[in-house]
Amino acid sequence: MLLIVAGITIPSIVMGHDGFSQGNPRNPGDVSVMEDNGTIKVPGKFTSKDLRFKAQPHKQHWVSIEMKAEMPLSKAKAAFLKGTATCHDDTGHQVFRKQATENILQNDSAVFDLDGVLNTGDYAGTISCELAVEAPSGEAAARGVEVSASTYLAVSDPLAQGKDVRSTKALPQTLGSGSSRTLYQETDSIPQGSRHMQVSLVLQTTSCTIVNGSRDPNASGPLCNRSLLDKGGSQLRTVINGQVLDAQGRICSQLKSISADHKVTYDQHHFVLSLGSSDTGIPSCGKSVRFSVKIVNEGPAGAVIHSEGTSMSLAFRDD
Repeated sequence: MLLIVAGITIPSIVMGHDGFSQGNPRNPGDVSVMEDNGTIKVPGKFTSKDLRFKAQPHKQHWVSIEMKAEMPLSKAKAAFLKGTATCHDDTGHQVFRKQATENILQNDSAVFDLDGVLNTGDYAGTISCELAVEAPSGEAAARGVEVSASTYLAVSDPLAQGKDVRSTKALPQTLGSGSSRTLYQETDSIPQGSRHMQVSLVLQTTSCTIVNGSRDPNASGPLCNRSLLDKGGSQLRTVINGQVLDAQGRICSQLKSISADHKVTYDQHHFVLSLGSSDTGIPSCGKSVRFSVKIVNEGPAGAVIHSEGTSMSLAFRDD
């Protein structure tokens, strides 16, 4: 991830096997690494130094991203944050982008884990990645509040196979209290020789505590109608289930479920729910893998799963 103190210019760094990394790899396969930290005042923005690596055409890389911000006790109950990760080739073409927003609460932290797959396409040359953390809102309550951040950004060696998974349901989705959705169902063949896989899920959520803020680029109006409103917030539970299938399509191994629970409160309103696995071994019986993602809203308020900021990525590695 990243972080820079406003007003200080730090040069770009080239990283990789033929260069060096500023930071320690946290996940299997992380090769080019950058870590940084600093503080900003609301409203404000800081942008990381570049992480640059040499790319070859038609390759895929796993990008590991963590942006962690902390807000002290202050006059403001919360502050709106936006985290963005982008990678471009030397022609200016964007080859990777992730974005998430969340209201960080006072005396608390916000963590954006935005892992995913970068595709080089036909390009051969240098790819440059950077992260940005922004507190764009200048509302009176949060103005002048200092937010600290620690960040991590890493790019892997080329993958055996990687992809962004399409959602089963068209996004956005609105869940009433007590309702659930299966958002992703995916079955993929395991490349020959691959013995490890990675999965990442990011859900951009809004609790229907108020109408304001429940909009989405793929919806014509607010998604929280008055029947869904409740200042009590939304208790969300998300589960990733996985099975490994043999050559006949039968389950030969049940993967350990990955789950997360979070209460999106009235003050938080927006929340990024991230979960996944950086290193899951594939048993020798496996010829394909099947994943499903289910989210349950226990209420009392309705909840929105947004189209922008929601993603699922899957990758296989040979090592």
